[in-house]
Amino acid sequence: MALPQKPGESMRIFTCLHKPQHWLVQSNIGLSIMLFGLLTACDTDKSAEENTIDTATEQQDTNETDDTAQTDDTGETDDTGGIGEPSEACGDLTIQDNEQCDAGAGNGLDGVGCRVDCTLPVCGDGHRAPGEYCDDGNTTNGDGCDATCLTEHALPRLVEPNGSTYEIIEPNATTLFGDPVVTLSSSEHFVIRVTYDDESIVDHQQPGEPLSAENLDGILSRLEEIWDVFIDDFGFAPPYYGQQNLYKTNALITDYGYLSGGTFNEAGWPEGPHPHLQMHFDATSGYHGMAHEFTHSLQNMVNAADWFEYGGWFSESHAEFMAYQFSGDGVGCSEVLVNAPHQHYGTTRNRYCNWQFWDYLSEKFSIAAVNALWSGSIGGPTFENPYSEEIPSVCGQLDGPFATLQRNMNWNIEQLNDLFGQWAMANVNWDYAQKGSIFRDSYGTYAEELDIGQRGRLTRLQAVEDGGLHYVPPEILAPQRWGYNLVRLIPDVGSDSVVVRFRGIVQTQPARSQAFGSYNMEPTEIPVPDSGWRWGLVAIDETGSSRYSALQAGARASLRFDMQDGDQELYLMVLGAPTSLHQIFWDQVSYSIYRYPWRIQVDNAVPQGFEPVVFPTDIAGEAHANGGGFVAATATVSQSAYVGPGAQVLGWAEVTDEARIEGRAIVKGDARVFDQAVVKDHALIAGHAEIYGQALVHGSAQIEGGQIYDSAEVGGITWITGSTQVYDSARVLSTNIERPLRSDSQIYGTAQLLGDIEMSVPDLAAGVWYGFVHEEFMGDPLWGANRTEPEVEVTQSTQTIGWDTDGADCRYVHVGCADDAACVQVGDVFECVVGETAPDSYERPHWDIIAECVSQN
Repeated sequence: MALPQKPGESMRIFTCLHKPQHWLVQSNIGLSIMLFGLLTACDTDKSAEENTIDTATEQQDTNETDDTAQTDDTGETDDTGGIGEPSEACGDLTIQDNEQCDAGAGNGLDGVGCRVDCTLPVCGDGHRAPGEYCDDGNTTNGDGCDATCLTEHALPRLVEPNGSTYEIIEPNATTLFGDPVVTLSSSEHFVIRVTYDDESIVDHQQPGEPLSAENLDGILSRLEEIWDVFIDDFGFAPPYYGQQNLYKTNALITDYGYLSGGTFNEAGWPEGPHPHLQMHFDATSGYHGMAHEFTHSLQNMVNAADWFEYGGWFSESHAEFMAYQFSGDGVGCSEVLVNAPHQHYGTTRNRYCNWQFWDYLSEKFSIAAVNALWSGSIGGPTFENPYSEEIPSVCGQLDGPFATLQRNMNWNIEQLNDLFGQWAMANVNWDYAQKGSIFRDSYGTYAEELDIGQRGRLTRLQAVEDGGLHYVPPEILAPQRWGYNLVRLIPDVGSDSVVVRFRGIVQTQPARSQAFGSYNMEPTEIPVPDSGWRWGLVAIDETGSSRYSALQAGARASLRFDMQDGDQELYLMVLGAPTSLHQIFWDQVSYSIYRYPWRIQVDNAVPQGFEPVVFPTDIAGEAHANGGGFVAATATVSQSAYVGPGAQVLGWAEVTDEARIEGRAIVKGDARVFDQAVVKDHALIAGHAEIYGQALVHGSAQIEGGQIYDSAEVGGITWITGSTQVYDSARVLSTNIERPLRSDSQIYGTAQLLGDIEMSVPDLAAGVWYGFVHEEFMGDPLWGANRTEPEVEVTQSTQTIGWDTDGADCRYVHVGCADDAACVQVGDVFECVVGETAPDSYERPHWDIIAECVSQN
């Protein structure tokens, strides 16, 4: 549907709502009408100029290959689905002869990305491969599984009834929230009121002033435009949906605060909740803030479950998604997700900045799939309650956006994991129908030199010799739930294919035995790991177009990816995909959240960082005599200092005394490294930073200012700027770069900052801290003030694990059981037992947790 244009602007992004036109059900519910459409992909017959979304583009469908299942005129595939007999070598987890893939004992099983003959699955062959949400053996639409193997859904579109009339609630009110209030103006769906601390604001109603008639009309006009898009075009539930009394949304102009939105109840007013948005009189221009805050009003009006613990972050993520859907351009702070994608999806660190996933979901399954996350929450207007009585609120609190998404789509966890895997592969080249070019222009490419603040975009692997040469991510940067690593692979010159042998490090029990509860933001119990992965390869050619491998799943598999003339870049994506839904609450501490480490062997390519060193050709300089690394002619390096063969010293940087620059580290700008300091791995030192004493900077740390000295250690992807000082024996190993550490902070003594650090404290001398570190927490033992050692994590260390020495049990298809046995739970472990029957799935459905809560309450 076409959106209204803003004055002087043309809208460039619209979302179609249903396809095809059949299966349309209309039912009257009270005063409201609910429309159900078969919601899969949008109509692809429209031209690009008509601003529709193709949610099943070839570029997005990551499970497509050049092969297609053969069909007859009825759309049915042949009985074999193109699957042949396996070769003698097929099933050994290595790529032999002309094999395309090999998942060992998993070949041919649903959810595994390889058929029994070591060829890649295709849609319509009856084998549900990763990235296929269904495969019913045909490529026919309208039977619940469409021609591209997307599940088809009758998702609700909640429509404002024709002729609806909205009244002003309490038009003569004189107070609201305990402050004076004056009603000024209204439109069809909104009423503007002013509430204030200083009554002089009411006098600003002359032309050109904040409360002038012209300004009020402009505010109401913009709000009505937003309503038209969100309610009429996107189909989000209007306020008071299904209720008899309809009231206008309160738009409050204030002389305090800035922007907020939500719902309220007020003594003496009709029973609520009632929607409102609050705007400081200096924040009433433009659209974005209004759209964001009005979204909060809509969320609160339709969501009946108090799921803040597991979904509080989602309210901000979704509000930003809606605001950018309205505008059609801009990316806001969303680069934050790009810069640290290994963190679990939904982390509090980037809650305003991770809305790309909702873009992808809306393109794949329509925006109704996003809307239904609110209306389908427990107690919501489209929630189907299996119980005869209302579900207790304490049980509704266990719900969340991902539990709701599974329920709405009738998906198991593997299908949800596939969605995240495809999304992560699309993010390699930002292959989005709506905003792809906007994302690419704003974020740049991964092939460009990653500067300060961007060093977490790509994961730099480490080489391990145990069990044969293989490569692993740094332990602290392995992906969490639905986080992902991107690794650039450098193919050998002239190679016609690249072979990747993948091993997920299976963990069957938590590495931590000590109960949680000693510190804030810990969960009430230790979950099991549910180790799982999605992975695949993406090539980008000289035209900027992408090509995907088949999405892969499971802990062990091998894949051949053919290279083509014109290919310029090749990336490996690995996503953490637990095999049951892991609910992670608001700001849960990182040591209680699993990471999913993995390792690879590669034929005909190497991970970036292991290719031959090439010195810059556009910078005058030479190899340093002590180590062989590159030193620019403008830089100063003492003969006693070491610059390793892959390291670089650029700009006017100085490296003196017995300092060492190792690995692929770079020192540039006016930075100085001296004394016995060591900078190594892929660290980047820039600006006026100084590293000295016996300080160690490693990993992909990015330091563009401040001083690190004495025996301090900085690693991970820590971002330091300004005049920050880290000294004594302090350690900073951050996995978060949502923003740098506070730029004037002093971190010293025995202080340690670990995990997804967001730090705003000026002075820190002791304690071991995780996550959000604020001045209010100082001295509080529940936040870590008295802690002297890092916490034992739930994730096991991989330091002693070789190539094939993980702790996998029989649930993992590459282990398997003999033909006369099945994998069943025996006590706390899973074993192959003769004569038993395996369950349909080893997933622990989240609804069972809700059901148990209901039975106990």
